[in-house]
Amino acid sequence: MIDIWYPDTSDVSVGIAAYHPGQFASPVFVVPHVAPGYDAHGTALDGTTPIADVTIDAGTTSDPNNHSRNVVVTLQTSQGGAAMSDYVWSVYTFGSGTIDAWAATGCLFPPEGTPLPAVYFRNGDSNKTIGIPATSKRLIAVGSFVTKTSWVDVNGRTQTIPTSDAGPDLGLQ
Repeated sequence: MIDIWYPDTSDVSVGIAAYHPGQFASPVFVVPHVAPGYDAHGTALDGTTPIADVTIDAGTTSDPNNHSRNVVVTLQTSQGGAAMSDYVWSVYTFGSGTIDAWAATGCLFPPEGTPLPAVYFRNGDSNKTIGIPATSKRLIAVGSFVTKTSWVDVNGRTQTIPTSDAGPDLGLQ
């Protein structure tokens, strides 16, 4: 599942395509892009072979909690079909505006620096990403974001902050 959010002042349509690995010149399947307020569902085919059941739900045009549009893209294995993992799946968009997308379950965005054909794909990133336990119900998660590890202060001295990917041990069970 991919969860996509963007401002309700933007107009973005979302679609999905499937490719054979390493063969990105022509997709084996393309879902026509779905405009805000609509949804689409059906079975993706490679020729006559089912490869996934696809749903794109773009029905939320202004969520009452955040006044944003929401699109949920779901792929599920089709009965009697090929394995979804035999394909590379790509979400594409049309329109204007910035989207935030999360690979919620069972999928990954390629890591930054992964060589992909620039004409067809643009790497995602980990910005705005949260993980477990910060996704638990009734929990307040606090985080920080560092844009610099060193700078020159008002006195002309270079200041440096050591960085680490490991967070503090909070003793959570």
